[in-house]
Amino acid sequence: MSKITYQTILRLINSINTFAEQSDKNIKLLRNNFDASKRRLEEQYDNFTASAKAEYERNIAAVKKKAATLKDNAEKVYKNVMALDAALIPLIPIKN
Repeated sequence: MSKITYQTILRLINSINTFAEQSDKNIKLLRNNFDASKRRLEEQYDNFTASAKAEYERNIAAVKKKAATLKDNAEKVYKNVMALDAALIPLIPIKN
C-alpha cells in the first residue's frame, strides 16, 4: 500500500471543493433558467386565457345581437301574417 502524502490529501480536498463550487453555480444557473422559463410560460398562459375570454365575450355579444335581430324579424312576420289573416277573413264566404 502506498503512502498518501499531506499534499495529495490537500489536492484532493481542493478538487472536491472546486467541484462543489462549480456544482453550486450550475445548480443556481439551472434554477434561474427554470424560474425564467416558468415566468414566461405563466405570462403566455395568462395572455392566452385573456385573449380567449375576450373572444368568447365578443362571440356571445354577436350571437345575442343576431338572436335579437331574428326575434324582431319573426315578430314582424307574425304581425304581417296576423294583419293579412284579419284582412282576408272577412272576404271568405261563409257557407251555411
